[in-house]
Amino acid sequence: MTSSTAPSSKELPRESMKLIFKHMNVNSRIRLAHKIPSLRPIEAATPLNVDQLTFKTNQIIINNTIFKVDNYEPACCFDKTNLRIEGSPYLKMSMKSGRHSKVERIVNNREFIDTMLYLAKKLFEGRVMPITVKYLSISKKDSTAFLPDDLRLAVRDIKIDHNVVKTLESIQPYLHESSIPFDTVFISGTRMRQEDEDYKHPWIQTANFVQILDKSKYATWLHTILDMDICQAHLECQAFQRMEVSIVIDEWIEHGREDGTWFSLGVRTVDDIKHLLVGLSARQGAVVEQSEMLGCKEYPGVLRIPLKSHESSVGIYVTKNSEKKSETKFFSPFDINLFVFSTKK
Repeated sequence: MTSSTAPSSKELPRESMKLIFKHMNVNSRIRLAHKIPSLRPIEAATPLNVDQLTFKTNQIIINNTIFKVDNYEPACCFDKTNLRIEGSPYLKMSMKSGRHSKVERIVNNREFIDTMLYLAKKLFEGRVMPITVKYLSISKKDSTAFLPDDLRLAVRDIKIDHNVVKTLESIQPYLHESSIPFDTVFISGTRMRQEDEDYKHPWIQTANFVQILDKSKYATWLHTILDMDICQAHLECQAFQRMEVSIVIDEWIEHGREDGTWFSLGVRTVDDIKHLLVGLSARQGAVVEQSEMLGCKEYPGVLRIPLKSHESSVGIYVTKNSEKKSETKFFSPFDINLFVFSTKK
């Protein structure tokens, strides 16, 4: 074999390492690259697929590996003469993954935001390809302030707070174009602003599914739900009452909705379900149909009501949440589900 046809001795180890990184557990891969700086360029050149990525003000979580920056306040001590000795507080950067942990003291009085920038660059800077992320969680819009400019994320599902527009704007520079439309958008937390326009953001309207959790006891959702042009959505809140469910159904009956539209709502009490179903059963053209696929043991079957302006009907059925889910403070024991389907023959 001539020298011109001989394989490069430098390329083979690099490609082999990339192949190893590609098939390595993400947590182990991040730890290894974090521990051995000389491997970071090779690791950064290898496609990275992440199940869950979380950005918080002082944390970056990649799957089960937590990178955190916080203040360390040393305990005071006393010398032999009983003189009090005060320790100097400092920033520390820690990594924890299962049983593995590492702590790095930040020297030179580096500011908090600079330390987060330093951490984010170590993890993300210089990656050749977008990071594929199944689930991205952003706790606040400020949580993205430290991300490097060249970071690109190909995201399937995203979780944000109710500061919808500003949070989405903060992550926009880092999203690869393949992220839109999102598969699922989760909106969680406490709704503070009564701005319906926030939930008309095109990234929300075009998502395949939108799940909203609102912990507020006072925010109203009726106008928001009526104005949203989303095919599939679920709302869990404390302020949506059975009268408002009836108004939504009346709106669908009167003005119609696209076939395939589906909306579900958490219902707090059994009385709400009973009163709602009794009232809806009395509507003109309402028919109860048996179904093996829809409904639950407590409330079997589907209630069908024809729409006025279309050859379609709205179907209404109840599902029961698992005991584990319904025991939590913000999840209802039952959901009421509305869907529009064609009745053409």
